[in-house]
Amino acid sequence: MKNVFLEAYTNVNLGDDLFIKILCERYPQVNFILFAPKEYKRIFKKNKNIKCFSNSSYKIRLIDKLFAMFNRKNYFQTKIKKSCIATVKIGGSMFIQSVNWRKHLDEFGKNTPDNPYFLLGANFGPYDEEEYYGLHQRVFKEYTDICFRESLSYALFKQLPNVRVADDIVFNLKTKLNGHVKNEVFISVIKPSYRNQIKHTEKQYFETLSKLIIKFIQNSIKVNLVGFCQNEGDNEGISTIIDIIPQEYQRHVNAHQYTGNIDEILELMSRSKYVIATRFHAMILAWLYKKPVLPLVYSQKMQNIIDDVGFKGLTFNITEMDNLDPEEVLFSLKSQEVMEIKKQVVNSRSHFLILDQYLSG
Repeated sequence: MKNVFLEAYTNVNLGDDLFIKILCERYPQVNFILFAPKEYKRIFKKNKNIKCFSNSSYKIRLIDKLFAMFNRKNYFQTKIKKSCIATVKIGGSMFIQSVNWRKHLDEFGKNTPDNPYFLLGANFGPYDEEEYYGLHQRVFKEYTDICFRESLSYALFKQLPNVRVADDIVFNLKTKLNGHVKNEVFISVIKPSYRNQIKHTEKQYFETLSKLIIKFIQNSIKVNLVGFCQNEGDNEGISTIIDIIPQEYQRHVNAHQYTGNIDEILELMSRSKYVIATRFHAMILAWLYKKPVLPLVYSQKMQNIIDDVGFKGLTFNITEMDNLDPEEVLFSLKSQEVMEIKKQVVNSRSHFLILDQYLSG
């Protein structure tokens, strides 16, 4: 089997783990090598074509420490990477300008690929400084292929001949529709204070969601609160909401946290009647599973995709949650037409167009 080095956001986040799942299932003839927290050996144990090295391994840390004495950083990982025929970097929001981005300036600026390098599924930004954009433009020239997931990111780099755009990779997910839909609502929850740009919305977000949940329960709709990433505080957000809800309603609410249990969360989505999506990929999954959905927009990337696909349903920006009327939401979900995404499903496959050609050669 051909060995391909895989770079991904490995923080036990459902959306990013779906990227890895889709990639591995598309190329069963390829052996992907991933350095990640030890949980990833468990998460992808069913996928026989991915080998996960724990980046907390004592053996690896010892080898790296020894070679660091000779100014050879990350020796073990670098050696493995050079032995692969290509590198695939797959993920979504990988290029958000952070407060301390300059600390990584030199390292990234020297990051010329040693072998064919494919960047798939990302969006670029938001960013504030032209220097940040200019640095990435110089480095991106060296990549074999770049396919962004939304048009605004593509527009920033379309002058580069190796840059393309396609719909989000999760549109590639193979889904099985559940014939036994239950009278349930799937609500993806975040903790706004985890993100500096929306932390001021947290109190209103939790209080408004609580009112919406009560409205669902009063209409005999069971509520499932779902966290996509525990390390980003989703579980804390769920606990806060449950504490706000009056006790007589709490027995109608169930909490679910993604911990690598991909199939369990997808089954929960499949059997649900409605979806409230704060998480970006909760919205994508709702469209895939043909569910009426209310997107609660907390980032520009989410609004960009909504605009790109032409979604006509009700949406709310998380900064305007105090304007959300639970009665209006329920009416909107009940009357919403199923989103037609055949075009997006087909288009999203072109993320892998150049990689397909390379791996089949």
